[in-house]
Amino acid sequence: MSSVRTPSALLAAGILLAIAVSASAARRTFDWGLSVEEKLSGDSNILRLASPEVDRLDRDQAFQPALDGAGDLRMDHRVLADLRANLPDRRWGWLELGLDAKYVNFFANSFNNYSTQRLSLTWQQKPGWGADVSWFGINNFYLREFQDADTGELHGTDFDSNEYRIRLKARSEDFGPVQKPTLSLIYSFEQVFYNGWFTEYDTDTREVGLRLDVDLPRGLSADLQYYYATTDNVGYDSGRSGGASLIEDNDSGDGSHQENRFQTGVDWRGDLYGHDLQVGLAFSWRHREYQTQLGVLEDPVHAGRNDDRLLLSLNKIWRIDKRYSLRPFIEREWRRVGGPWERLPQYKNYAANRMGIALRVVVR
Repeated sequence: MSSVRTPSALLAAGILLAIAVSASAARRTFDWGLSVEEKLSGDSNILRLASPEVDRLDRDQAFQPALDGAGDLRMDHRVLADLRANLPDRRWGWLELGLDAKYVNFFANSFNNYSTQRLSLTWQQKPGWGADVSWFGINNFYLREFQDADTGELHGTDFDSNEYRIRLKARSEDFGPVQKPTLSLIYSFEQVFYNGWFTEYDTDTREVGLRLDVDLPRGLSADLQYYYATTDNVGYDSGRSGGASLIEDNDSGDGSHQENRFQTGVDWRGDLYGHDLQVGLAFSWRHREYQTQLGVLEDPVHAGRNDDRLLLSLNKIWRIDKRYSLRPFIEREWRRVGGPWERLPQYKNYAANRMGIALRVVVR
């Protein structure tokens, strides 16, 4: 499998920021922070599979590694670090370089372990314009076993993903009870690379979005988001040439699609027995319409297909003191699929429940 591509431009920007901060410490003030987080959670459907698919993987010995039940416990190990520098003229605001690295370990299905990394560079003018650029990478994320259309062999379709995102944001003055309204324009580009044997569903995704964040009276805050994405289903010979060769290998199916995504959330922050408490409720709805030109007989999974993916989550952050905080959470995710193939919902509809608790420690 190809390794995760290094975000060279963003990394270079971070290095330049660090050098600039160190060289001019007399004129600029800077600070850094470090936190670690351990999260234990249970997931009722780790591979997001419909019941017939889970039963098939349990019965078919050709599919390896064997799935040890649809659900599992997982432990997330996470490290967050940031370096912030105030610019010499206060009107310019500040810069921040951030790193967020995570490794996920499943108790029974260790083949599903994976890691993620996020590197970001943020500029914020107080209280005016701001911007941030980021890179987010996923390593060895297992999807499921598939049969290669060219060789007929079975291979695990774990993949690497790289997402590059830029966000421009503007904060206006308070408007009646609405405080600190902030409007953001977001653009992202993502590439997904499967292993060298299975390239049919390598994808390029381009997404644009709008986000509005506001503070409200009585400790409330809310956000409203909309995103539109197009995904092109292409093939890259990523296992043999590092993703440089486009081979257009999607004979077994074409997952190209358009997606409209709506998200909203409400948070309340207050005091509980002298400790800071935050409770949040969030909802996401993703509607996809698949664009394949293949017919139902050639590609029954994608021809004429549309699906809706919904996610509802509730979490609570209890800050015990300045260093320690607990975050219990519960989520429900489900997908409902429609299309001309009458058996499609049977094989693609799923539901998943997740719940757990996270402990975060501020080291500095």
